Amino acid sequence: METDDDTLFKISLAFISENLDTYSDEIPDYLIDYWMLKDFDMNNIEGVPQFTIFTYALIEHNSKKGNEEFEMQIEDFFGLFEQWQTLLVAVNLEFQTNAVFKPFKLFDFSDYDNPDLELLEI
Repeated sequence: METDDDTLFKISLAFISENLDTYSDEIPDYLIDYWMLKDFDMNNIEGVPQFTIFTYALIEHNSKKGNEEFEMQIEDFFGLFEQWQTLLVAVNLEFQTNAVFKPFKLFDFSDYDNPDLELLEI
């Protein structure tokens, strides 16, 4: 699917709103590709749509859990973002190779301490 960044951004937010409990194998590859950062500078996050999408997903996740307002250390916040990016790479690896991971909930940030990333086959 080829489309511009503004459209992909809007599609991303709508997808997350409607599919917060979705499993990794149910997410379209074009969204995974859009959400993955190719180059990222933690000192320059202004205008990076992937960071905004992650933040939106985190807020939606916490809201669903009844945490309308939550606090988080900045180091923990960036740590979750880096973990999210790592999981996106794993999902993308499935699209690019014969690797198959056990499906997992990409937006279940409360489970990121124990990610269930299991390689089923190569």
